Amino acid sequence: MSGKKGSRYERELVNRFESLGWGALRCPSSGAGTDRKLPDVLAGLALDGPSKNFPIARALAIELKSGKSTTLYVDKKEVYALRSFAQSFGATPLLGARFTTQASSTDIYLVQPEDARMTPKAYGLPIADIEDRAYMRVTKDSIELV
Repeated sequence: MSGKKGSRYERELVNRFESLGWGALRCPSSGAGTDRKLPDVLAGLALDGPSKNFPIARALAIELKSGKSTTLYVDKKEVYALRSFAQSFGATPLLGARFTTQASSTDIYLVQPEDARMTPKAYGLPIADIEDRAYMRVTKDSIELV
């Protein structure tokens, strides 16, 4: 995802997580003068843990794509970097899809990389069966495990 539209949808995802009680932040790294491979969005939710000082948390590292195409693609190098970051951070790596056609909903689908459609160069997120592939769906009002 690039440009103004990409960052707009990243901010939209962060705002949705925050409005539903999660902590979230956008990690703009492309074109930011850094070689660090960061996800587009980090989101976390503290769960009941062994103590107040060290809560158990759920962390998500998300690479978000948006567009009018019927299939959104995430380059294999981006997925490798996402998985590497997620492993070192203790997060679940997820590929996000925000379809922007007039007929599509405003939902953002989060897919585990192994559930995406593989091509020789990329991981595909097709709108036709995105609900079947999705791990989570983030709507304006809820975050749902699918």
